[in-house]
Amino acid sequence: QINRLQPLPDVVLITGDVADEGAFESYKLLREILESLKPPFFMVPGNHDHKASLCKVFPEHNYLNGFLEPDGKRAICYTIEHFPLRLVGLDTVIPGEHGGGLNPGRLSWLDQVLSKKPTAPTAIFMHHPPFASGIGHMDKEVFVRREELAAVIAKHPHVERLMCGHIHR
Repeated sequence: QINRLQPLPDVVLITGDVADEGAFESYKLLREILESLKPPFFMVPGNHDHKASLCKVFPEHNYLNGFLEPDGKRAICYTIEHFPLRLVGLDTVIPGEHGGGLNPGRLSWLDQVLSKKPTAPTAIFMHHPPFASGIGHMDKEVFVRREELAAVIAKHPHVERLMCGHIHR
């Protein structure tokens, strides 16, 4: 369907939950499906994804390596700088938190990244929405540190969009 769009999109952003329960075979199937995609694509993990499997099946997507946090776990946070709109992929998966969120390290990383290019139009894409969706059962699990995220974004008026997944709608 995407390949039939006219005009063809410049990029496809995938906001996670690409494999149910992170099954390795599911990522291999995803790779087969995405191989025919004409525009480039970038991914962030969702709460159903397994980061190590995602990285293993898509080794040429170096951005998936992200950075190691103090606890030794991988955070898939990165920037894509070669489009007119700067893209910031933000990993909002926190083990045990279905509603997602950000820890202090990821918030600091985001603030630093946004500060480096204060005039570059920027869009952030992530899995979990940091706001109420209007879907009762989804809104019971609050995004961890959403107020802090709002404060970081408020400091950076060049952030034009915040795109999320998670809701499966």
